[in-house]
Amino acid sequence: MNPVFANLWGRLTSRPLLVTPECARDLTAYLMTRSNMSNGFIVDENTVHSVTDLMAGVTSVKARSDQYDNYYRVMDGVAVIPVRDTLVHRLGLHPHCGMTGYDGIALKIDRAVADGAVKGIMLDIDSPGGEVSGVLELGETIRAAREKKPVWAVADEKAYSAAYWIGSQADRLMVPKTGGVGSIGVITMHADLSKRLDESGVKVTIIAAGTHKADGNPFEPLPEDVRARVAADVEATRQLFAEEVVKGRSGLSVEDVLATEAQCYSAEEAVEIGLADAVQSSKSAMSDFVEKLSGRTVIGPIQSKDASEMDEPNDGNRPGDINPDDTSAEAPKGVDAKEAIGGERKRIAGIMSSKEAEGRKELAEHFAYETDMSVEAAVAALSKAPVAVADPLGAAMNNEPNDVIGDDGGDDGKENRPSKAETIAANYAAATGCKAKG
Repeated sequence: MNPVFANLWGRLTSRPLLVTPECARDLTAYLMTRSNMSNGFIVDENTVHSVTDLMAGVTSVKARSDQYDNYYRVMDGVAVIPVRDTLVHRLGLHPHCGMTGYDGIALKIDRAVADGAVKGIMLDIDSPGGEVSGVLELGETIRAAREKKPVWAVADEKAYSAAYWIGSQADRLMVPKTGGVGSIGVITMHADLSKRLDESGVKVTIIAAGTHKADGNPFEPLPEDVRARVAADVEATRQLFAEEVVKGRSGLSVEDVLATEAQCYSAEEAVEIGLADAVQSSKSAMSDFVEKLSGRTVIGPIQSKDASEMDEPNDGNRPGDINPDDTSAEAPKGVDAKEAIGGERKRIAGIMSSKEAEGRKELAEHFAYETDMSVEAAVAALSKAPVAVADPLGAAMNNEPNDVIGDDGGDDGKENRPSKAETIAANYAAATGCKAKG
Protein backbone atom coordinates (compact mmCIF):
# COMPACT_ATOMS: atom_id res chain seq x y z
CA MET A 1 0.00 0.00 0.00
CA ASN A 2 1.22 3.46 -0.87
CA PRO A 3 0.67 5.27 2.45
CA VAL A 4 1.09 8.76 0.99
CA PHE A 5 -1.75 8.20 -1.48
CA ALA A 6 -4.03 6.77 1.19
CA ASN A 7 -3.10 9.62 3.51
CA LEU A 8 -4.01 12.24 0.91
CA TRP A 9 -7.32 10.59 0.03
CA GLY A 10 -8.41 10.42 3.65
CA ARG A 11 -7.39 14.01 4.33
CA LEU A 12 -8.95 15.43 1.18
CA THR A 13 -12.49 14.06 1.37
CA SER A 14 -15.17 15.02 3.88
CA ARG A 15 -12.87 17.28 5.90
CA PRO A 16 -12.72 21.07 6.02
CA LEU A 17 -9.71 22.50 4.22
CA LEU A 18 -8.08 25.93 4.20
CA VAL A 19 -6.95 25.94 0.57
CA THR A 20 -7.69 27.92 -2.56
CA PRO A 21 -10.36 26.51 -4.93
CA GLU A 22 -7.63 25.87 -7.49
CA CYS A 23 -5.62 23.83 -5.01
CA ALA A 24 -8.69 21.78 -4.02
CA ARG A 25 -9.44 21.12 -7.71
CA ASP A 26 -5.85 20.07 -8.44
CA LEU A 27 -5.74 17.72 -5.47
CA THR A 28 -9.01 16.10 -6.51
CA ALA A 29 -7.86 15.73 -10.11
CA TYR A 30 -4.58 14.17 -8.95
CA LEU A 31 -6.29 11.54 -6.85
CA MET A 32 -8.97 10.75 -9.42
CA THR A 33 -6.54 10.36 -12.31
CA ARG A 34 -4.33 8.00 -10.28
CA SER A 35 -7.09 5.80 -8.96
CA ASN A 36 -10.06 3.70 -10.02
CA MET A 37 -12.71 1.68 -8.20
CA SER A 38 -12.65 -2.10 -8.38
CA ASN A 39 -14.82 -4.39 -6.28
CA GLY A 40 -14.92 -2.07 -3.30
CA PHE A 41 -11.24 -1.19 -3.39
CA ILE A 42 -9.34 1.85 -4.61
CA VAL A 43 -6.59 0.87 -7.03
CA ASP A 44 -3.62 3.22 -7.28
CA GLU A 45 -1.11 2.18 -9.94
CA ASN A 46 -1.71 -1.52 -9.20
CA THR A 47 -1.64 -0.95 -5.43
CA VAL A 48 -4.90 -1.89 -3.70
CA HIS A 49 -6.29 0.12 -0.77
CA SER A 50 -9.24 -1.07 1.28
CA VAL A 51 -12.03 1.49 1.38
CA THR A 52 -12.18 1.19 5.16
CA ASP A 53 -8.59 2.44 5.35
CA LEU A 54 -9.41 5.31 3.07
CA MET A 55 -12.49 6.25 5.07
CA ALA A 56 -10.41 6.33 8.22
CA GLY A 57 -7.88 8.62 6.58
CA VAL A 58 -4.69 6.63 7.02
CA THR A 59 -2.12 8.87 8.69
CA SER A 60 0.95 6.66 8.64
CA VAL A 61 3.58 7.92 6.22
CA LYS A 62 6.68 6.02 5.18
CA ALA A 63 9.32 6.44 7.86
CA ARG A 64 12.10 8.84 7.03
CA SER A 65 14.99 10.36 8.91
CA ASP A 66 14.53 13.69 10.65
CA GLN A 67 18.16 13.71 11.72
CA TYR A 68 19.24 16.90 10.00
CA ASP A 69 22.08 19.00 11.35
CA ASN A 70 20.05 22.20 11.49
CA TYR A 71 16.44 23.03 12.19
CA TYR A 72 16.69 26.22 10.11
CA ARG A 73 19.11 28.55 8.39
CA VAL A 74 20.41 31.49 10.39
CA MET A 75 21.30 34.58 8.37
CA ASP A 76 22.75 37.56 10.27
CA GLY A 77 20.89 36.52 13.40
CA VAL A 78 17.61 35.74 11.61
CA ALA A 79 16.24 32.18 11.65
CA VAL A 80 14.58 31.54 8.29
CA ILE A 81 11.76 28.99 8.63
CA PRO A 82 10.12 27.75 5.40
CA VAL A 83 6.32 27.42 5.21
CA ARG A 84 5.92 25.75 1.84
CA ASP A 85 3.52 23.74 -0.31
CA THR A 86 0.47 21.94 1.12
CA LEU A 87 0.22 22.31 4.89
CA VAL A 88 -0.87 19.36 7.04
CA HIS A 89 -1.34 18.69 10.73
CA ARG A 90 1.42 16.19 11.54
CA LEU A 91 4.36 15.33 9.31
CA GLY A 92 7.45 15.70 11.47
CA LEU A 93 10.28 18.16 11.36
CA HIS A 94 10.94 18.44 7.64
CA PRO A 95 8.76 18.72 4.48
CA HIS A 96 8.00 15.51 2.60
CA CYS A 97 6.32 14.76 -0.75
CA GLY A 98 5.15 18.34 -1.27
CA MET A 99 3.74 18.68 2.24
CA THR A 100 4.87 20.60 5.33
CA GLY A 101 3.62 19.82 8.82
CA TYR A 102 2.37 22.42 11.25
CA ASP A 103 4.07 20.40 13.97
CA GLY A 104 7.46 20.79 12.29
CA ILE A 105 7.02 24.54 11.81
CA ALA A 106 6.02 24.97 15.46
CA LEU A 107 9.00 22.96 16.67
CA LYS A 108 11.39 25.08 14.60
CA ILE A 109 9.86 28.29 15.98
CA ASP A 110 10.22 27.03 19.55
CA ARG A 111 13.85 26.12 18.90
CA ALA A 112 14.53 29.53 17.36
CA VAL A 113 13.03 31.30 20.36
CA ALA A 114 15.33 29.34 22.66
CA ASP A 115 18.38 29.75 20.39
CA GLY A 116 20.75 32.41 21.73
CA ALA A 117 22.21 32.94 18.25
CA VAL A 118 18.80 33.94 16.86
CA LYS A 119 17.62 37.54 17.26
CA GLY A 120 14.51 37.28 15.10
CA ILE A 121 12.42 34.82 13.06
CA MET A 122 11.45 35.15 9.39
CA LEU A 123 8.66 32.91 8.07
CA ASP A 124 9.35 32.28 4.38
CA ILE A 125 5.89 31.44 3.02
CA ASP A 126 4.94 30.00 -0.35
CA SER A 127 1.80 27.91 0.04
CA PRO A 128 -1.80 27.64 -1.21
CA GLY A 129 -2.94 26.51 2.26
CA GLY A 130 -3.81 23.18 3.83
CA GLU A 131 -5.65 21.46 6.64
CA VAL A 132 -7.65 23.15 9.37
CA SER A 133 -6.39 20.77 12.03
CA GLY A 134 -3.24 22.11 13.65
CA VAL A 135 -3.18 25.64 12.21
CA LEU A 136 -4.87 27.24 15.24
CA GLU A 137 -2.18 25.89 17.56
CA LEU A 138 0.57 27.03 15.20
CA GLY A 139 -0.90 30.54 15.14
CA GLU A 140 -0.84 30.61 18.94
CA THR A 141 2.78 29.46 18.87
CA ILE A 142 3.71 32.36 16.58
CA ARG A 143 1.96 34.93 18.76
CA ALA A 144 3.70 33.53 21.84
CA ALA A 145 7.06 33.74 20.03
CA ARG A 146 6.39 37.42 19.23
CA GLU A 147 6.42 38.15 22.96
CA LYS A 148 10.07 37.06 23.10
CA LYS A 149 11.55 37.77 19.67
CA PRO A 150 10.39 39.68 16.58
CA VAL A 151 8.65 37.50 13.99
CA TRP A 152 8.31 38.73 10.41
CA ALA A 153 6.82 36.91 7.43
CA VAL A 154 7.12 37.27 3.68
CA ALA A 155 4.73 35.71 1.15
CA ASP A 156 7.23 34.63 -1.47
CA GLU A 157 5.19 34.31 -3.66
CA LYS A 158 1.87 33.31 -2.10
CA ALA A 159 0.23 32.98 1.30
CA TYR A 160 -3.32 31.81 0.77
CA SER A 161 -5.87 30.44 3.23
CA ALA A 162 -4.06 28.43 5.97
CA ALA A 163 -0.77 29.96 4.85
CA TYR A 164 -2.26 33.44 5.28
CA TRP A 165 -3.56 32.42 8.72
CA ILE A 166 0.07 31.70 9.62
CA GLY A 167 1.50 34.85 8.01
CA SER A 168 -1.10 37.09 9.64
CA GLN A 169 0.17 36.13 13.08
CA ALA A 170 3.61 37.66 12.47
CA ASP A 171 4.55 41.16 13.62
CA ARG A 172 4.87 42.16 9.98
CA LEU A 173 3.85 40.62 6.65
CA MET A 174 5.43 41.60 3.33
CA VAL A 175 4.39 40.56 -0.17
CA PRO A 176 6.48 40.94 -3.35
CA LYS A 177 4.88 42.85 -6.20
CA THR A 178 3.98 39.67 -8.09
CA GLY A 179 2.79 37.82 -4.98
CA GLY A 180 -0.62 37.42 -3.39
CA VAL A 181 -2.42 36.70 -0.13
CA GLY A 182 -5.95 36.07 1.13
CA SER A 183 -8.46 33.29 0.44
CA ILE A 184 -9.73 33.63 4.01
CA GLY A 185 -12.35 30.93 3.70
CA VAL A 186 -13.01 27.22 4.16
CA ILE A 187 -13.86 24.47 1.71
CA THR A 188 -14.79 20.81 2.05
CA MET A 189 -15.70 18.10 -0.44
CA HIS A 190 -17.76 14.96 -0.42
CA ALA A 191 -17.00 12.10 -2.79
CA ASP A 192 -20.10 10.13 -3.80
CA LEU A 193 -18.90 6.77 -5.14
CA SER A 194 -22.32 5.10 -5.17
CA LYS A 195 -22.87 5.28 -8.93
CA ARG A 196 -19.42 3.94 -9.68
CA LEU A 197 -19.96 1.09 -7.24
CA ASP A 198 -23.31 0.27 -8.89
CA GLU A 199 -21.64 0.14 -12.30
CA SER A 200 -19.06 -2.23 -10.85
CA GLY A 201 -21.77 -4.44 -9.37
CA VAL A 202 -20.76 -3.62 -5.80
CA LYS A 203 -23.29 -2.89 -3.07
CA VAL A 204 -21.96 -1.57 0.22
CA THR A 205 -24.09 -2.18 3.29
CA ILE A 206 -23.45 0.21 6.16
CA ILE A 207 -24.30 -1.00 9.64
CA ALA A 208 -23.96 1.77 12.20
CA ALA A 209 -25.04 2.42 15.78
CA GLY A 210 -26.13 6.01 16.16
CA THR A 211 -28.18 8.08 13.70
CA HIS A 212 -25.25 10.21 12.53
CA LYS A 213 -22.49 7.61 12.74
CA ALA A 214 -22.24 7.15 8.97
CA ASP A 215 -22.99 10.73 7.94
CA GLY A 216 -20.96 11.82 4.94
CA ASN A 217 -19.81 8.35 3.93
CA PRO A 218 -18.77 8.06 0.26
CA PHE A 219 -21.03 5.11 -0.57
CA GLU A 220 -24.30 7.04 -0.87
CA PRO A 221 -25.43 10.52 -1.94
CA LEU A 222 -25.11 13.22 0.71
CA PRO A 223 -28.50 13.88 2.40
CA GLU A 224 -29.60 17.52 2.46
CA ASP A 225 -29.75 17.73 6.27
CA VAL A 226 -26.19 16.43 6.51
CA ARG A 227 -25.05 18.89 3.86
CA ALA A 228 -26.65 21.76 5.78
CA ARG A 229 -24.89 20.73 8.99
CA VAL A 230 -21.53 20.45 7.23
CA ALA A 231 -22.07 23.87 5.64
CA ALA A 232 -22.77 25.33 9.09
CA ASP A 233 -19.56 23.80 10.43
CA VAL A 234 -17.60 25.23 7.51
CA GLU A 235 -19.02 28.72 8.13
CA ALA A 236 -18.17 28.45 11.84
CA THR A 237 -14.59 27.62 10.90
CA ARG A 238 -14.47 30.68 8.62
CA GLN A 239 -15.64 32.82 11.54
CA LEU A 240 -12.85 31.36 13.71
CA PHE A 241 -10.37 32.03 10.90
CA ALA A 242 -11.36 35.71 10.81
CA GLU A 243 -11.12 36.05 14.60
CA GLU A 244 -7.61 34.59 14.60
CA VAL A 245 -6.47 36.89 11.79
CA VAL A 246 -7.58 39.89 13.86
CA LYS A 247 -5.59 38.63 16.85
CA GLY A 248 -2.48 38.86 14.70
CA ARG A 249 -3.43 42.08 12.84
CA SER A 250 -5.11 44.38 15.33
CA GLY A 251 -5.75 47.06 12.71
CA LEU A 252 -8.46 44.87 11.17
CA SER A 253 -11.89 43.93 12.49
CA VAL A 254 -13.62 40.57 12.12
CA GLU A 255 -16.12 42.29 9.83
CA ASP A 256 -13.26 43.58 7.64
CA VAL A 257 -11.88 40.08 7.28
CA LEU A 258 -15.21 38.38 6.60
CA ALA A 259 -16.01 41.03 3.98
CA THR A 260 -13.18 39.70 1.81
CA GLU A 261 -15.39 36.65 1.12
CA ALA A 262 -12.33 34.43 0.62
CA GLN A 263 -11.02 36.53 -2.28
CA CYS A 264 -7.36 36.33 -3.28
CA TYR A 265 -5.59 39.70 -3.43
CA SER A 266 -2.55 41.04 -5.22
CA ALA A 267 0.23 42.58 -3.15
CA GLU A 268 -0.90 46.17 -3.66
CA GLU A 269 -4.54 45.33 -2.97
CA ALA A 270 -3.57 43.46 0.21
CA VAL A 271 -1.60 46.44 1.55
CA GLU A 272 -4.41 48.83 0.68
CA ILE A 273 -7.02 46.93 2.73
CA GLY A 274 -4.66 46.04 5.59
CA LEU A 275 -4.03 42.34 4.95
CA ALA A 276 -0.30 43.01 4.52
CA ASP A 277 2.16 45.70 5.58
CA ALA A 278 4.36 46.29 2.55
CA VAL A 279 4.94 45.49 -1.11
CA GLN A 280 8.49 44.23 -0.78
CA SER A 281 10.74 41.47 -2.09
CA SER A 282 12.01 38.77 0.25
CA LYS A 283 15.58 39.99 -0.14
CA SER A 284 14.63 43.55 0.77
CA ALA A 285 12.48 42.36 3.67
CA MET A 286 15.36 40.33 5.07
CA SER A 287 17.71 43.30 4.74
CA ASP A 288 15.30 45.55 6.64
CA PHE A 289 14.76 42.91 9.32
CA VAL A 290 18.50 42.62 9.89
CA GLU A 291 18.74 46.43 10.07
CA LYS A 292 15.97 46.54 12.67
CA LEU A 293 17.57 43.82 14.78
CA SER A 294 20.90 45.64 14.66
CA GLY A 295 19.27 48.65 16.28
CA ARG A 296 19.14 50.88 13.22
CA THR A 297 15.83 52.62 12.57
CA VAL A 298 13.79 51.59 9.54
CA ILE A 299 10.55 53.00 8.19
CA GLY A 300 7.50 51.82 10.13
CA PRO A 301 4.91 49.25 9.07
CA ILE A 302 3.08 51.37 6.51
CA GLN A 303 3.82 51.05 2.82
CA SER A 304 2.31 53.02 -0.03
CA LYS A 305 0.19 50.85 -2.29
CA ASP A 306 2.04 52.28 -5.30
CA ALA A 307 5.54 51.33 -4.13
CA SER A 308 7.28 48.17 -5.23
CA GLU A 309 9.88 48.30 -2.48
CA MET A 310 10.02 49.68 1.04
CA ASP A 311 11.38 53.19 1.37
CA GLU A 312 14.98 53.54 2.43
CA PRO A 313 15.64 53.60 6.20
CA ASN A 314 15.22 57.10 7.54
CA ASP A 315 17.90 59.14 9.26
CA GLY A 316 16.40 58.74 12.70
CA ASN A 317 15.27 62.38 12.81
CA ARG A 318 11.64 61.88 11.88
CA PRO A 319 9.45 62.16 14.97
CA GLY A 320 6.46 59.95 15.47
CA ASP A 321 7.60 56.81 13.61
CA ILE A 322 5.32 53.95 14.51
CA ASN A 323 6.89 50.81 15.94
CA PRO A 324 4.45 47.89 15.62
CA ASP A 325 6.26 46.00 18.37
CA ASP A 326 5.99 48.80 20.94
CA THR A 327 2.76 48.58 22.89
CA SER A 328 4.17 50.47 25.84
CA ALA A 329 3.10 53.86 24.50
CA GLU A 330 0.36 55.37 26.60
CA ALA A 331 -3.07 54.95 25.03
CA PRO A 332 -6.16 57.02 25.88
CA LYS A 333 -7.94 55.85 28.98
CA GLY A 334 -10.23 52.93 28.26
CA VAL A 335 -8.53 52.17 24.91
CA ASP A 336 -6.42 49.05 24.41
CA ALA A 337 -2.83 49.93 23.42
CA LYS A 338 -2.76 47.44 20.54
CA GLU A 339 -6.06 48.75 19.19
CA ALA A 340 -4.73 52.30 19.37
CA ILE A 341 -1.61 51.32 17.44
CA GLY A 342 -3.71 49.46 14.87
CA GLY A 343 -5.89 52.54 14.33
CA GLU A 344 -2.82 54.74 13.95
CA ARG A 345 -1.39 52.36 11.35
CA LYS A 346 -4.60 52.55 9.32
CA ARG A 347 -4.65 56.36 9.58
CA ILE A 348 -1.07 56.66 8.32
CA ALA A 349 -1.73 54.14 5.55
CA GLY A 350 -4.79 56.08 4.43
CA ILE A 351 -2.84 59.32 4.13
CA MET A 352 0.32 57.92 2.50
CA SER A 353 -1.54 55.75 -0.03
CA SER A 354 -4.05 58.43 -1.06
CA LYS A 355 -4.00 59.78 -4.60
CA GLU A 356 -3.57 63.28 -3.21
CA ALA A 357 -0.22 62.29 -1.62
CA GLU A 358 1.31 61.81 -5.06
CA GLY A 359 3.75 64.63 -5.72
CA ARG A 360 3.29 65.93 -2.18
CA LYS A 361 5.29 63.31 -0.27
CA GLU A 362 6.93 65.62 2.26
CA LEU A 363 3.67 67.29 3.23
CA ALA A 364 1.87 63.91 3.34
CA GLU A 365 4.56 62.55 5.66
CA HIS A 366 4.19 65.62 7.85
CA PHE A 367 0.43 65.05 8.18
CA ALA A 368 0.88 61.30 8.72
CA TYR A 369 3.75 61.24 11.19
CA GLU A 370 3.76 64.63 12.91
CA THR A 371 0.07 65.43 13.35
CA ASP A 372 -3.05 63.60 14.44
CA MET A 373 -5.05 64.77 11.42
CA SER A 374 -7.71 62.35 10.21
CA VAL A 375 -7.39 60.78 6.78
CA GLU A 376 -10.21 62.93 5.45
CA ALA A 377 -8.73 66.17 6.73
CA ALA A 378 -5.24 65.32 5.49
CA VAL A 379 -6.49 64.34 2.02
CA ALA A 380 -8.50 67.55 1.78
CA ALA A 381 -5.45 69.61 2.76
CA LEU A 382 -3.18 67.76 0.34
CA SER A 383 -5.58 68.39 -2.53
CA LYS A 384 -5.10 72.14 -2.06
CA ALA A 385 -1.30 72.02 -1.89
CA PRO A 386 0.85 72.46 -5.02
CA VAL A 387 2.31 69.33 -6.59
CA ALA A 388 6.10 69.05 -6.51
CA VAL A 389 7.67 69.79 -9.88
CA ALA A 390 9.77 67.16 -11.64
CA ASP A 391 12.78 69.50 -11.98
CA PRO A 392 12.92 71.61 -8.82
CA LEU A 393 16.34 73.08 -9.66
CA GLY A 394 15.24 74.25 -13.07
CA ALA A 395 12.02 75.64 -11.66
CA ALA A 396 13.94 77.49 -8.98
CA MET A 397 16.27 78.99 -11.58
CA ASN A 398 13.39 80.02 -13.79
CA ASN A 399 11.62 81.69 -10.89
CA GLU A 400 14.77 83.50 -9.66
CA PRO A 401 14.60 87.25 -10.49
CA ASN A 402 17.21 88.34 -13.01
CA ASP A 403 18.90 90.89 -10.78
CA VAL A 404 21.12 93.48 -12.42
CA ILE A 405 24.22 94.10 -10.38
CA GLY A 406 25.26 97.71 -10.58
CA ASP A 407 28.74 98.99 -10.83
CA ASP A 408 28.77 99.56 -7.13
CA GLY A 409 27.78 95.95 -6.40
CA GLY A 410 25.05 97.38 -4.27
CA ASP A 411 22.04 95.91 -2.53
CA ASP A 412 20.25 93.28 -4.61
CA GLY A 413 17.13 93.31 -2.43
CA LYS A 414 17.51 89.73 -1.12
CA GLU A 415 16.93 90.76 2.45
CA ASN A 416 13.31 91.50 1.49
CA ARG A 417 12.64 87.98 0.13
CA PRO A 418 11.09 85.26 2.37
CA SER A 419 13.42 82.56 3.65
CA LYS A 420 12.99 78.92 2.67
CA ALA A 421 11.47 78.15 6.07
CA GLU A 422 9.02 81.03 5.65
CA THR A 423 8.07 79.74 2.19
CA ILE A 424 7.38 76.22 3.53
CA ALA A 425 5.33 77.68 6.37
CA ALA A 426 3.31 79.73 3.88
CA ASN A 427 2.61 76.65 1.72
CA TYR A 428 1.54 74.70 4.82
CA ALA A 429 -0.81 77.51 5.86
CA ALA A 430 -2.28 77.72 2.37
CA ALA A 431 -2.93 73.96 2.29
CA THR A 432 -4.36 73.56 5.80
CA GLY A 433 -5.68 76.97 6.72
CA CYS A 434 -3.61 76.68 9.90
CA LYS A 435 -0.51 78.54 10.89
CA ALA A 436 2.57 76.30 11.19
CA LYS A 437 3.80 75.70 14.75
CA GLY A 438 6.77 77.60 16.17
